[in-house]
Amino acid sequence: MASVPVSNSDGSGGIVLTDSPDVIDSIGRPGLLASRSGEPVRVMVEPSVRSDVLVQRLGGGAVDIPPDVPVGAAAWLDAATASGIATAKVAAISLAAELADSVYRHRHSGVLFQVGDGDEPDAETERWLRERCEAVGPIDEDLTAANLARVVGVLGDTRLVVYNLSTYVPDGDDIDAAIAFGDRAQRLDLALATVAGEHSMVVVDADRIVAELGAGEHVIAPGRYSAEAASDISEEAVAQVDALGVLDPMASELSLLVIPRYDRRTTAGSITRWHKSAGDAVDPGDLLFDIAFGGLASRLGATKDVKMSNRVMTLGVVAAEAGHILHIAPTAEVSVGDRVAVIGVRPDLDPGTTDELTPHFRVGLRVMER
Repeated sequence: MASVPVSNSDGSGGIVLTDSPDVIDSIGRPGLLASRSGEPVRVMVEPSVRSDVLVQRLGGGAVDIPPDVPVGAAAWLDAATASGIATAKVAAISLAAELADSVYRHRHSGVLFQVGDGDEPDAETERWLRERCEAVGPIDEDLTAANLARVVGVLGDTRLVVYNLSTYVPDGDDIDAAIAFGDRAQRLDLALATVAGEHSMVVVDADRIVAELGAGEHVIAPGRYSAEAASDISEEAVAQVDALGVLDPMASELSLLVIPRYDRRTTAGSITRWHKSAGDAVDPGDLLFDIAFGGLASRLGATKDVKMSNRVMTLGVVAAEAGHILHIAPTAEVSVGDRVAVIGVRPDLDPGTTDELTPHFRVGLRVMER
């Protein structure tokens, strides 16, 4: 039985996208991310796999590949055991992968793999699946959340971007199945929101975006949306990636803390509380400040013919790296992109030396109150 290392594909310094339709149709459009930092950025595409297979793919050790793998199944095993995600700057995946019902485990080696959508195994491969493998049933939202937390732990400096799912299901004959899917998608989205608040990951809220547009007109299938919806999702996803700052040159010892963008509606708000003061040290995960965005229009139904409501949302800005706060700007009313603090790697740096080339201090966002 051959052993192969995992996570050794070449994604160094670039962006890795999984080939889920919601990811590829939005942020994966040709050329969209290729030069976000002003210099060419390598963009790779990998097969989308369920989170339990992704954990195996990023395991960091070796995976025993069974010697009896037929030619027709080789690509499935490759997708389950090699990835460039761990060496990329940004990786984008989708909760749509959690809907996969074609995950198998090799009985002897224990290796998990996923049959590609639309693949039609030949007779030899079908016999191998039947005799040497066993189907692995759906996983629940708690295991998905645990798997995503493990993925973040393995990735280290790689920033994980996760697309959630629209809970709307297009009209069909099987009403019970549609209701069951909507319930499951909602549970997955809630689990993702919870784990994202506890770990350093970014959520692209596809569910909210298509609901605002009118989900009944823009959801084609689970994880697949209209061109208009994909464009709006892309706008938010790109803003999220830009806010991370990981594609900017990080040569300076000084960073600017700017107001990050949560989504395309949160453009101006008020800082309601600072949790840090000038001179304080900052560790990854520390809450830096709270910002309230008001007057957010929310479309609550699946079509455009619904009433709008205004909401206030408070977000916590969370440090994604260590540093020292050298200066805090005395301002409360702010807009996305405003500079509100200077952070340095050492407490003795002069904050007055910042310039336009200073990189942004990396942060995450946590929903504190809606």
